[in-house]
Parts: sequence; C-alpha cells; structure tokens
Amino acid sequence: MTPARTVSLGNGRTLAYAEWGDPSGSLVVECHGNPGCRVLVWDEEVVARLGVRLITVDRPGIGRSSPKPGRSVGDWADDARELCEAVGIERFSVLGYSVGGAYACACAERLGDRVASMALVSSIAPLDRPGAFAELGRPLQWRLARDHPAMARWAVTMQALLGRLPAWVIRRAAGTRMPAADRAMLDDDPRILERGAAMAAEAVRQGPDGLVADLRVAMRPWGVDLASITVPTTVWQGDHDRSIPAAWGELLASSIPQARLRLRPGEGHLMIAATLEAVLQDLLARAG
Repeated sequence: MTPARTVSLGNGRTLAYAEWGDPSGSLVVECHGNPGCRVLVWDEEVVARLGVRLITVDRPGIGRSSPKPGRSVGDWADDARELCEAVGIERFSVLGYSVGGAYACACAERLGDRVASMALVSSIAPLDRPGAFAELGRPLQWRLARDHPAMARWAVTMQALLGRLPAWVIRRAAGTRMPAADRAMLDDDPRILERGAAMAAEAVRQGPDGLVADLRVAMRPWGVDLASITVPTTVWQGDHDRSIPAAWGELLASSIPQARLRLRPGEGHLMIAATLEAVLQDLLARAG
C-alpha cells in the first residue's frame, strides 16, 4: 500500500491522501466510492503508462482523515481547495466513482477555475429526488444508513472483517450477486478483490462511522447546482449495473451542460476496471 500523506487544514483537521503513477504527470484527483478510501483498487500501471499523477483522498472520517460533523457534499470542495493549495496544485481533472461522483461534481461546480475536466463513472445522482430510493438496484445499505445507523455501522464492520477471508471465498460469495461483466472483471484481475479488501480495512481505520456518515451526507441535498457546471464532463455508465440505474447516467448527462454520455452495453458497476484507460485518456483530452 502506498504510504499515506497528510495535510493540515485551516480548521485543524487532517486530510489524508496518496499519490500514484507519474509524479510529474497530468494531475487527476479521484473521489472514491463507498466503501472506499485513498487505497487504489484499479490498475496503477495504466495510470503510470498514460503519464498521469493520480491523487486519491480520504473523505472526512474515512481512513486517516479527520471527521467533519455536519458536512455536506458541497463542503468537500473546501477540503479539495485546501489540499490543492498545500500540495501546490493549480489545475487538475477530477474522476468521481459511484458515491464519489457527487463529490466530483462539488469540485467541478465550486472550483471550476481549477478543474480542467471531469469523469463520472457509475455515479450516483442526487438522492433527495422523489422516488430515488425506488430506483436504486441495491438500496439496503442506503436504507440502513438512513433509518438504522447502528445497524449500518455493524454491517460496515462485518464487511471489513469479511475482507480478511481468503480471496477465493470472497470471489465466490461476491460472484453470486454480480452481473456477468463484474464477475469477469474479478476473474481477469484477482488484484481487484485483494486491493478491495485492503481498501475496506483501511476505510474503517477509525471505525465504521465515517462510511455510514458518508452515505447519509450523500442522501441529503448536495448543495451543488449541476446546471451551473461548465467543466467538460463525460458520464460513463454500464447498462448492467445493479447498483446504479442506467437512467441515472442519462440524468447526470442531461443535467450538466454539454456533458457527454458513454453508455457501455453489458458493463456492470465495476466497469471502471475495464475502462480506466479510456476514462483517463478522455479526461486528458477534454482537459485541453
């Protein structure tokens, strides 16, 4: 695991991050999913080969980053701004995966002058819309976080513990609930499961509260105006994603001015593992 680096924020909190790929390459900041943290699950070799300097960041209360009670999705832009100033980043592209798509949108809307391009991959859409929960493919974790936080914390803890089981056991258990495309990803690259287990363990370093709070925050109004985003954006969505409805990709693409939609037939929620190179190439090209 790449060692964590930290920066001290103006309010006394700590923000943890890690860097991958080419240290002098084009900057891309990844906003992780949930469960997730700064641990990179995807292919670092692709990142390096494309000349990308990828920065992954622990959100508040996750991994090694300090909690931030009462935060909103939009507030993430303030943390991202301070990270940029501390690390000397003037301009970057942003990649948001799954729940991280909301936080990528916050950066694009509030730090537009710093953000060169944005990719939303298997991203959530605003969840405070009527009927949003009914559209989710697997709403249990969300319902627990919203209605039964104590049970949600227990579930997150168990998930992290299960990650310590042998990889073949995890693969067999996970494969029964995944579309064929996602199962193929795990078969082609066993490192996804191994890194995913390490990621889950690190994400709950401070306990499960950070991940549960992260879901609860994403369910509230984001405080982000998608229609005001002017950053060149590509929305990537698989039509076999059992976590995120394909229609949400269409909603995001239609809500963000001039956004492009890349609907991937037969791809599931893990499509980022297969499309990382294409996603990064598109980010760099759209950054200009």
